[in-house]
Amino acid sequence: MLINDNAVQLHTFCKLFKNIENQFAKIFLTEYIKELKRKNNIRLSSINIFKEKNIIKYYTEHIVWLDNLADAIEKSNLNIFPIIDPKLCNFGKWLNTNAKLTISNNSQHKTLALSHLALHRLADKIYSLLRDKDTIEYLSILNMLKKCETISMDIGIELSFIKSSEYIQQAHYDKLTNMLNRNYLDDIYSSVFKMSKITNKPFCICMCDIDDFKHVNDTYGHDCGDVVLKTFADFLKNIFRDSDHIIRYGGEEFLIIFPVTKLHNAKETIEKCIKNLAKLEIKTRTDIIHITVSFGLIEINPNDSDRYEFDIENSIHMVDQKLYEAKRNGKNRVQT
Repeated sequence: MLINDNAVQLHTFCKLFKNIENQFAKIFLTEYIKELKRKNNIRLSSINIFKEKNIIKYYTEHIVWLDNLADAIEKSNLNIFPIIDPKLCNFGKWLNTNAKLTISNNSQHKTLALSHLALHRLADKIYSLLRDKDTIEYLSILNMLKKCETISMDIGIELSFIKSSEYIQQAHYDKLTNMLNRNYLDDIYSSVFKMSKITNKPFCICMCDIDDFKHVNDTYGHDCGDVVLKTFADFLKNIFRDSDHIIRYGGEEFLIIFPVTKLHNAKETIEKCIKNLAKLEIKTRTDIIHITVSFGLIEINPNDSDRYEFDIENSIHMVDQKLYEAKRNGKNRVQT
């Protein structure tokens, strides 16, 4: 009898605890929705300042969709719930029609489609939870809405990479290295910065310079110097991601822009680059040349918009100073 009484008390206590936890979750959910709406307003404003929206304009569709989802949750009103079927929302319609013509990379299209499907599946689960008004699980809804925001940001980042590829297709390339030249640097920087601001995530800029390159030209001749530059450019392409922008800035200097990347991640990649460079053998007609390279690296945070926005010259100056420090501190290193 005592065991049964204890079991009943334990059950009652657990039920009470769950109710209290759910009420706290409701409070946190309300605050989260307010903050989400605030961030979405900033994201929409940031998108509106793009000169050419093209692909990225479709991202606005799901920011609005996410806002409508937050409204329906906040008001517990299923009548204003956004479209659940992923094929019927505006973004979904674009994905299944014009997107297939615009996005030539099938893996990119597949990534977008899977993210979009996951977003709508979460919405479907939230709808089911809201429908049971007597026992609404606010903690579950809170966690799902957070996942929706994360997926929405991932979609925006993926679209920004696709948008950036438009610049790559239009840009002039350096004839020697087949790298981007400086003609579209302003546009690429502006695009990466604005997407960083929308997603509230930093990006990085790196300036690198082949150490003692003048000695290579003086010793082996300019033809060998050209071979070194071409080989190094190909090396960079193999090390960095397709979404990273590698630009021949001038002479033996190269600029790399890492979209939506934190400083420590970019630094790890560059350190790997330096390590692999030690194994690189550049074959000329008469010799095998080994090179070292110095790197300067900075992180640009969208919260520092007053300092960086639309000012690529300031950013170039700062990363160039880091490169100078790397040279001064012994070369063949990355300076942050």
